[in-house]
Amino acid sequence: MREFNRVWKEIKECIVMIRDILLYMNKNYVPKFNLPLVEDMQYSQFKHHVIQNAVIKERLVSLLIKDIRLERDGEVIEKTQIRSSIQMLIEVCKNSRKLYEQEFEKVLLAETAEYYKLESQQLITSSSCASFLEKAHRRLMQEYERIASYLDSSTETKLIGTFLNEYIGDAHSHTLLTMGSGLMHMIRNNSMEELALVYNMFQRRPASFELLRKHIAEFIVSEGNKLVTEEVKNDELVVKLIDLRERVSGIQS
Repeated sequence: MREFNRVWKEIKECIVMIRDILLYMNKNYVPKFNLPLVEDMQYSQFKHHVIQNAVIKERLVSLLIKDIRLERDGEVIEKTQIRSSIQMLIEVCKNSRKLYEQEFEKVLLAETAEYYKLESQQLITSSSCASFLEKAHRRLMQEYERIASYLDSSTETKLIGTFLNEYIGDAHSHTLLTMGSGLMHMIRNNSMEELALVYNMFQRRPASFELLRKHIAEFIVSEGNKLVTEEVKNDELVVKLIDLRERVSGIQS
């Protein structure tokens, strides 16, 4: 990858030099006959003969994906080299992201889905709800850092969405909320830090957040019905209802 980036840097320098040499032609001859600019032709040729060469393209993308996976596994990688290679995919198309999206981003999102699907499936069977969400939050922050470090900003929404679908998708969301250490356990034990973590993660994905709201509503109705059917004095009932209200309202505060 380092060698690839070195070659691209030299190519860009050559493009600038040739453009300057042919400046007069670019300004006068090219517009007159409605021809493409020399530098545009150079970018196009590099893209066609190098970047879109099947062997080179597969090698470059596989190296990028391999390094990203290594970083997710905790290894230290050369972020500068990755950023340069990714930026090249955009620069070679004159700042269009079409090539970047088709040849790299699509593969990255598929790899991300597969990586976090496996990890979350293994984790949810061996962790409490709070531990699972703490891990999910750490992973989420790592993905945001990855975007800031070397991925194009246009990838953010898609990458974060892919991650959230795997970690707190519909199946996992239901399991997390209903498991023994889940939402009801947290509310009954007034575990505000853990509840804040649940809220923080679930509100990032609309479907999961709606499921959270549904479970909280069901809990309120269930607990309220229990209090009403219990044989307690009116003043004691009021105290218990106020306590229930305080516990539930504190989740979003």
